[in-house]
Amino acid sequence: YIVTVTKVIDIGMGKIREGSGISTFPIKYEAVVFRPFKGEVLDAVVTVVNKMGFFAEAGPLQLFVSNRLIPEEYTFDASAVP
Repeated sequence: YIVTVTKVIDIGMGKIREGSGISTFPIKYEAVVFRPFKGEVLDAVVTVVNKMGFFAEAGPLQLFVSNRLIPEEYTFDASAVP
């Protein structure tokens, strides 16, 4: 996910697509990105809890955590309200 473009380096020649009028431009830029990897720990806001696990949001990313992945030292309450 691109969080913000910090610098536009180059904008090339645009092309107009026939029939639609849509134009496309090749652009080189620098950006701040959000690219989480498997196993990474994120701060998230729980949005939905059900019997299978819970959904949460971490920025633009929607996550699902199965109740089977929650360690035994924690308790899972499917009736909880986020």
